[in-house]
Amino acid sequence: MKYLYVLSFLLLGFSGWGQATGDFKIIMDRIFAGLQAGTNVTTLEASTASLLSSIHADGSWSDIDYSNASTPSGWAPGTHFTRMNTLAKAYSNTSSSYYGNTQVRQAVIHTMHYWLSLDPAPVSSNWFYYAITLPKDIGNALIYMRYGPQPGLDASLESQMITWMTKGVNITTSPGNTGSNLTDIAQHYSLTQNATPLSQAVIETGKTLVVTSGEGIQADYSYTAHGPQLYIYGYGREFVSGVCNIGTYVTGTSYNFTAQQIAVFSSYVRKGFMQVARGRYNDFNVYGRSITRPNTGMADANLIERVKGIDLSTYASEYDAALSRMRGQAAPSYLVNAQHQHYWRTDYTLHQRPGYLFGLRSVSSRTAKSESGNNENLKGYYLTEGVNFIGVEGDEYYNIYPVWDWNKLPGITVPEITTYPVRTSWGVNPGMTSFVGGVSDGTYGVSCYRMNDYSTTARKGWFFFDDEVVCLGAGISSSATQAINTTLNQCLLTGPVTVSDGNNAAVVPSGDYTYAGGTVQWIHHDQVGYYFPSASPLRLRQAAQTGSWSSINAGYASDVISKDVFKLWIPHGTSPANTSYAYVVLPGKNATEMAAYSGSHLSIIANTPAVQIVDNRTLDLWQVIFYEAESFSAQGITLKVDKPCTLLLKNVSTAEVAIVAADPNQTAMTLKVGLSSAALPVMKEVKFTLPQANGTAGSSVEGLINSSSPNYTEPVADSPVTLTTIADTYVRDGATYQQSNYGTASTLAIKNDAEGYKREVYLKFDLSGFNAPLDSAVLKLRVNNANATVPNTTWEFYDVADNSWTETGLTWSNRPLPGGKIGEVKGAVAGTYVTLKITNAVRARLAKDQILTLRVSSSAYGSTTDAQFTARESANASQRPQLTLYPRVEAYDQELARVTSVADAYVQGGASAATNYGSQTILTLKNDASDHIKREVFLKFDLASLPSTPGQVLLQLYVPYAGVSIAQTTWECYEVANQTWTESGITWNTKPSPSLKLGEILGTSAGNFVTLDVTEWVHNKQRLSGGANPLLGSIKIISTYAGSTTDAQFASREQSNAALRPQLIAKAAAQSLPVVLTHFEGKRIAEESIELNWSTAQEKNNRYFQLERSRDAQNFESVYQLSGQGTIQKRTYYQFVDAAKAGTFYYRLRQTHEDGKQTLSRIIAVTSPAPVLTLGPNPTNGWVRLNLNQEPTETVTIDLYSPTGQHLGRQSEQKAIVDFDLSNLMKGVYLLKVRYRDQIQTFRLVRY
Repeated sequence: MKYLYVLSFLLLGFSGWGQATGDFKIIMDRIFAGLQAGTNVTTLEASTASLLSSIHADGSWSDIDYSNASTPSGWAPGTHFTRMNTLAKAYSNTSSSYYGNTQVRQAVIHTMHYWLSLDPAPVSSNWFYYAITLPKDIGNALIYMRYGPQPGLDASLESQMITWMTKGVNITTSPGNTGSNLTDIAQHYSLTQNATPLSQAVIETGKTLVVTSGEGIQADYSYTAHGPQLYIYGYGREFVSGVCNIGTYVTGTSYNFTAQQIAVFSSYVRKGFMQVARGRYNDFNVYGRSITRPNTGMADANLIERVKGIDLSTYASEYDAALSRMRGQAAPSYLVNAQHQHYWRTDYTLHQRPGYLFGLRSVSSRTAKSESGNNENLKGYYLTEGVNFIGVEGDEYYNIYPVWDWNKLPGITVPEITTYPVRTSWGVNPGMTSFVGGVSDGTYGVSCYRMNDYSTTARKGWFFFDDEVVCLGAGISSSATQAINTTLNQCLLTGPVTVSDGNNAAVVPSGDYTYAGGTVQWIHHDQVGYYFPSASPLRLRQAAQTGSWSSINAGYASDVISKDVFKLWIPHGTSPANTSYAYVVLPGKNATEMAAYSGSHLSIIANTPAVQIVDNRTLDLWQVIFYEAESFSAQGITLKVDKPCTLLLKNVSTAEVAIVAADPNQTAMTLKVGLSSAALPVMKEVKFTLPQANGTAGSSVEGLINSSSPNYTEPVADSPVTLTTIADTYVRDGATYQQSNYGTASTLAIKNDAEGYKREVYLKFDLSGFNAPLDSAVLKLRVNNANATVPNTTWEFYDVADNSWTETGLTWSNRPLPGGKIGEVKGAVAGTYVTLKITNAVRARLAKDQILTLRVSSSAYGSTTDAQFTARESANASQRPQLTLYPRVEAYDQELARVTSVADAYVQGGASAATNYGSQTILTLKNDASDHIKREVFLKFDLASLPSTPGQVLLQLYVPYAGVSIAQTTWECYEVANQTWTESGITWNTKPSPSLKLGEILGTSAGNFVTLDVTEWVHNKQRLSGGANPLLGSIKIISTYAGSTTDAQFASREQSNAALRPQLIAKAAAQSLPVVLTHFEGKRIAEESIELNWSTAQEKNNRYFQLERSRDAQNFESVYQLSGQGTIQKRTYYQFVDAAKAGTFYYRLRQTHEDGKQTLSRIIAVTSPAPVLTLGPNPTNGWVRLNLNQEPTETVTIDLYSPTGQHLGRQSEQKAIVDFDLSNLMKGVYLLKVRYRDQIQTFRLVRY
């Protein structure tokens, strides 16, 4: 009822009751009737009597603090008008004994005079009370007084009260110009605008009756408020009420809403607002922070009744059925249809069956986490982390919230914190990942949440069928200090709890229970069953829990409340690494039905960090989540996708498969799906054009694969992908600020100044949505503010290896240290954008955890060089930090030139710091705790020998040796600006300093080539050279991981085999070739068999391929010749198995055209797996045994070295077990290198 003043402003603006005629009289009559409708007269009279006994003669009440601007529970002075409104209602209610009562009339007049006499006038620090609540109560009271037996008030007094109603918030500015707030305040500004204020109020409210990308009704008919935050109830309910308050009273008048406006409103109510109800109750997920108010959660039947009154009669039966359920006049299942809805705009899913409602709320980088403003929702930190509502009757969670264990909300996988950070910002707390969404055909669906927050990662999927919801989790890892749990449910305890091991079922009494994995097959409580298809440890607690409303909402009582609670969860322990879970929720089942349930019609085909699939054989339906572009085969079916996606495959075993698809990242333009099966032996494809326009990105599309579909072809690179930060913040130094967090700020401050004034910016991007080969990556930041001398500074960008920081937890004190500097840009003025290419930094993270962190700092020191970048919290999405990834659309397989290093050397610290190693045939690389052991590599090339601006330039190095733990390290490559160093003169003491970081190479085992794309570096050097010849460029390489077994060696330019020397390889785009080779790879499939595979995207005049093999990557022999396809415009696949014995082999393709011209491919290496060697005892005081665990086919060479690298001896054998005696050696640590099959393994051996 609080919006009636919207119209009362307008109607009361007419001076005199007699002037309210025609439409105005109709509207005024309707408002008054609505205000009095449903009044409990007995309660009204009791309240009136109490107020009359406590009011002072001057019209005040002693228990109201009129000077209080704000309290957690509301605005104290506003109570004055609430009471005045009660008195006025009693005075005008014809059924009340106080109707027309002179004492009551005078009391109302006195309350108004008292308010007007207050000096200073009461104020509120919360605009809502001052602009909405107070005007509503005044407007209602003035209307009541006009309908009393002595109509109206003194004209002067009424005019002064109407003036008070106009002291609110303007409808053209935030927060008054959006959603429900607009319908609240539109009218009081209408009073002061023009001669047609009623029309203006209807027009302004009508502007909200549209589908929008901002706050309000969304394209999927969910509702957002306070940013992109789900509020179907809460603000969504206030919006519906506000529209009804106007719509109900203007229907049939000249001020009616348009048919289109009513249609949009009707769709929101029927497809969104009403859908969240189960019987008399609603899914708690849709309330936002108001969940922490007592008695929140009831479906608003009276409001639905009012909507019915202004909607088309076509929908009357739909409303009637809902009203019967909401009022308890029919069962919650009454006329409920089986349907599935995924609201892609708000990351919300509803799955409805006659027997139950299952709700799911998640959060992405596009939507907002649940807010905690006004001291409400004080523990709702995890309310958006995949929270489930499982409703059969609907009341399973009603008023549970004060006693809830808020780290175990239904459905979530999170750290077990006990102190909950409070998000005080309104609607600017976006999620941390973009891969959140779902697919739906209207009846079935699957939803996913790629969680990456709270120092925890998880791939969470929900697979919705008729009788059950299958819940899967994979890749669960965490560096949080707390234990990690996945909660199945936490609801009010109602009735017995039954636990079964599959053979015996028993009702268990109240208490705490711990179950080892495999000891429980199902649990049942309150019409909901939980089935475990695989062994899983469980915790069950059914007991009283206590709390208070004030603990979650400061505006309510601190009285201790106790409720009996059922709580079931899976403990993953502390610091889990790649763990998983699987369980099935069966709502609407009793214990007897659970005992008969086997789940035999379901099969969990996959549950990995890359793909999750559930097969329902009864429905012949596969539900699929691809977290990566992937190919997957099972049960005779092979499925391929070129992008991460969610899929439904209907009639999957037949020759005609209906496919429903969606893109949870909401970035892809197209999606290609390939399918083969027994019914479709040749893989067929369907290509989807994914929705993008008008808020439809992320919605579902349908396609069909059958025997007439095109044969599957490998996808080509797609459009660029633009990502926004999943976390960004700045940090500030100094004693006062170093512990402060600025994660919710809408700008990112950057400054270099005295202590206490320095700020640095941190950015984090989720790269997992990009799955094509990377061509380039461009970072773009908007300069929101800039001081006077900002052009004098340079903003420096560094990569950061540690991605564990959080937006709301990062401070100067705990900030991760940066790695290498990857680039810089000049400071720019406000309103402009700065861009920087960071291709290799992105490429390095794509090869690792797919999370990129950057630090930005300012170089120039000074008080006026500061600036602010726009943060991801900005309401303008186009101004947020962006990273655009451009896929490679060309294959660079035409080799133009190879340039060998003109100088190379490694340097060693400690006692060897003055030693030069320039003449060595190897380049040793190692990071260790002591400089004495640390080595770094330097390379120098003449870039003038390369073609001008080639399509691609690769740095290629050969690894003849690598320590056993080489996979733990990364080789970082840096540009060296100083070219004066020489191969024969460089030492640790004289080494030049590095500058920009060029990129990273993952530590790689011996016998392999490694490459780094240095195209941008070469292009920049060539562009700035002015045609210099020679054009020298130097590179420094370091190892990141400190350890005795992460060392490695590269072949140097002194290596006798020229093919193994350090090289820069220039290439041209493959499109210029008659034959476009798209991939070439080899793998050992048996002891003496290597499988070679290659494919072409197109061929023109291709006569044949020759596969060539080499032992040294220099001298090749032809081992196979295969005819080409001549000229063909589709992808073609080739395969050959080479009978190659153990060891390392190198292969290349020689392609011959019809005119006799030939082209060579790149060289690939295929290495035998390292033998599984064991050594012991270690430590030893004498004899040591080396066991190859297989009969060797070649000689095994064992070399022994001292800690300083001195060679102490060699032993060569050709047998599986080799014994040797170390008793003559001094006590200490020695290195043992075992060479077998072109591979080297190193052991650290202790002699005691």
